[in-house]
Amino acid sequence: MQIASFAISSYQLYILTEYIKLHGKVLQSYVTWISMILMVTAIILCVFAEPLSDKIGRRKLPVIFVGVLISSGLLAPMFSTKDWIMLVYAAIVGTGMGMYNSVNQALHIEVLPDPKTAAKDLSLLNMANNGWQVFGQIFASSVIGLVGYHDIFPLASAMAIIGSILIIFIKK
Repeated sequence: MQIASFAISSYQLYILTEYIKLHGKVLQSYVTWISMILMVTAIILCVFAEPLSDKIGRRKLPVIFVGVLISSGLLAPMFSTKDWIMLVYAAIVGTGMGMYNSVNQALHIEVLPDPKTAAKDLSLLNMANNGWQVFGQIFASSVIGLVGYHDIFPLASAMAIIGSILIIFIKK
C-alpha cells in the first residue's frame, strides 16, 4: 500500500505539470493544497482509526478496508485530467493513509515475536516501512517511462489491493 501511495505522491509535481497541465501560480497553489489535504486528513484519521480498531477488536479488517479506500483514491486521476481531481485524490488517499498508519502500527505491535525485544523489532520494522517510499518512486518512474502517466493510476491502485490481500495472510 505504501508503494502505491508514494508512487503517486512522490510524482505529484510531474503529474500536475505533465498530466493535469498546470503551470505557474496555479501549479504552486495545487501543490500546497494537495500537501495540506494529505497531511490534515492523515492526522485526523490517524487519531480516530486506532481507537476504533480497538473498540471493534480487529486489526486486519480495518487495514484491508483502508487498502480498498487508498486504491479508490489512487484511481480518481485516471478518470479526469481536471485540476480538482487531484484534490479528490488527496482527500481519499490522505484519509486512507492516516487510518493505515495508525491501525497498521497497532497490528505490528500485536505480531511482534518477543515483548523483550519490542523496541529493536519496531525500529527495524520502521526502517523497512520507510524503504517502500523509495520503491514507490522506482515503480512510478518505471511505469511512467514505459506507458505514461494515465496508466500509473490503475497500476498503483492494483498495488494497494495486493497489499490489502497480503494482510489476510498474517497469522496470530
